Amino acid sequence: MRTIKSDFWALTTNFLSVFF
Repeated sequence: MRTIKSDFWALTTNFLSVFF
C-alpha cells in the first residue's frame, strides 16, 4: 500500500507543479 500512496503523492505533486 506504501507504493500506491507514494504514486498518489507523486501525481499530486506533479499536478500541483503543472497547475501552479
